[in-house]
Amino acid sequence: MDYGSINIVNEDTTTNSNNSNNNNSNHKMLIHPTEEREETKTKKTIDGVPFEIPRSIDEFLEEAYESSSTTFSNVRYWFIILSLGLANSSDASEILSLSFVLADPTFETQMLHGDTASWRTRLLTAAIFFGMLVGGLVAGNASDLVGRHKILLCGLVCNAITGLCSALTTNVIQFSILRAIAGIGIGASIPPLFTLVAEVSPKSQRGFCVTIIAAFWMVGSLYIATLALLMMQYLQTDWRLFYVACAIPATISAILVTTIVPQSPRYWALQHQPRRALQQLQRLANSMSYTGPLLTMNDILYHYPTPTTTSTTTSTTKNNTSSSRLQIVTQPMKDFLHQTLDLY
Repeated sequence: MDYGSINIVNEDTTTNSNNSNNNNSNHKMLIHPTEEREETKTKKTIDGVPFEIPRSIDEFLEEAYESSSTTFSNVRYWFIILSLGLANSSDASEILSLSFVLADPTFETQMLHGDTASWRTRLLTAAIFFGMLVGGLVAGNASDLVGRHKILLCGLVCNAITGLCSALTTNVIQFSILRAIAGIGIGASIPPLFTLVAEVSPKSQRGFCVTIIAAFWMVGSLYIATLALLMMQYLQTDWRLFYVACAIPATISAILVTTIVPQSPRYWALQHQPRRALQQLQRLANSMSYTGPLLTMNDILYHYPTPTTTSTTTSTTKNNTSSSRLQIVTQPMKDFLHQTLDLY
């Protein structure tokens, strides 16, 4: 595959035939200024013949981002990043909402029976963090199996539903169960969230994008604090309405992730589905207003070759797919429990 050639200028300061061997060793290879971008391409040699390695996903995303003539050319791409940031802020809202509700006199009377130091308060506080532990242990491996996008969306939907259902609870046991389920959603959304933003970001902007996503945790904290001040302090609204409002960030994030955030192209490439990887790369390129040459099937297959298997191996793999996937998901939990028991 031809990706262009490099203009080479040989600088020769003498033409003396008697010193040709020495002069050849002193020749310099200069890159023409108009071909400066080609210098960064990786080269390889087969049977002494040099060839250029096909572009990788990182190189394509970097090229698409750098091709943007103005900041407004890739505004749709940054909207994708901000949507993922809003998803992180919804996790902060779910965690911090309980601290404001516990201080509400109505909640103290209805759910805690007037005793803020009882087992009910401790149960509520521990429930969400227990759920985060379970969700975090399972989500990482699950996102490798079914995709970062799906696991992230499941976590956001879980947060939105449990937030709304928390407003309908009548006792502390129901509320604690829903807080634990919300914790599972939070723990399930954080690992694929940061993995997804890293895999859809250009290499030069990856650290900046991850920093933006992490900063949105403070946005969620400010949102929930301001909401508590307005609703519970000034408007004197019921804590149930407050929890409904706390579910708004997760609901909006779920809608945005469903509509505009693409699946990771690297995930599809690792799953040996190059066509789907190219579709997601096309979406990212369009968000950056990129009009240059797109990545091809050969480019994907070069960096992520499809394994060749015999028919016997294929049939054996199909028979063991369900058990192996279950083992991959549950193995981190088993290892964690064994290590904890060994301490005692």
